[in-house]
Amino acid sequence: MTARFTDINKTRRRLASMFVLLASTGFAFDSMAQAYPARPITIVVPNPPGGVADLAARMIAPKLSEALGQQVLVENRPGGSGSIALGLVSRAKPDGYTLLMGTIADLSIHPLLMPTVPYDTQKDFAPIVSVSSTALTIAVHPSVTANNLRELVAQAKADPKKFAYASSGNGTINQVVGEWFAHDAGIEMNHIPYKGGGPAAQDVIAGHVPVGIIAVSAAKPNVTAGRLKVLGVSTAKRLPFEPNWPTIAESGFPNLSASLWVGLLAPANVPKEIVVKLNAEVNTILKSAEVRNKFHAQGADVLGGTPEDLVSTIRSDRERYGRMLKDYNIRID
Repeated sequence: MTARFTDINKTRRRLASMFVLLASTGFAFDSMAQAYPARPITIVVPNPPGGVADLAARMIAPKLSEALGQQVLVENRPGGSGSIALGLVSRAKPDGYTLLMGTIADLSIHPLLMPTVPYDTQKDFAPIVSVSSTALTIAVHPSVTANNLRELVAQAKADPKKFAYASSGNGTINQVVGEWFAHDAGIEMNHIPYKGGGPAAQDVIAGHVPVGIIAVSAAKPNVTAGRLKVLGVSTAKRLPFEPNWPTIAESGFPNLSASLWVGLLAPANVPKEIVVKLNAEVNTILKSAEVRNKFHAQGADVLGGTPEDLVSTIRSDRERYGRMLKDYNIRID
């Protein structure tokens, strides 16, 4: 009987210890979230400087730094079709000090093309907020005599070997739009992938490639300077800050509508309180007229919203573009 009571007491003590441990762990996470941030935060960008994710990170970072009272750094980690940066963030401690500024390609398209990467974009990241959305353009070097997409298609049909198009890389939304356009137009254009939107735009500007599927943020200043011509934009409606640019849809391709969105994420299992805090701060930043105008000047719209909105966007675009990757035989390499 004594032994039985001794065992019961031991069990009770073990259970009490477990409750204390769980309570103290929860308290530790609560305390960490309340004290957050206590040191600088790094936003990792999977692309070279000058791309849409890089621009979004550098727009947000100084304002977020002001709001949080800590320095917010931007670190470019290009390579491996985004897998280097995503792998780094997925393995980082989930404490809110290492974040990811990822794009539709990194989070929705590449996972379908890179099944062996050591992370799952739907399980190993905690979405925080959608940041911005950029239209893509079909832009040409000024030496191309076509002044609209119908003329470009006619010239490509007359001389199929004349036209190639540059994109920001294999498996990017830029390539998807390029192949989508060529398919719907019934033309062939050789795809030339680059390591980022900046290098792709530069080669179109230099005249090395006649056509580029280029983000508005890269095309806009070069159109103003006379270095590029935009024949169409990928959004369903004309851009409010460039109303003279026709949409691809109104130019005879009604099914073609796409955008290059950017979102902020953290490693999975980051305390919910940190996600809520960052979401609130970034939403406030994006509502600022100053920040909105800066994004518009770069050819982008601000987004914002809940973490669940970003989860839904990642999932729905993964489903939407999965079929196109197969139909257009799009591969990473």
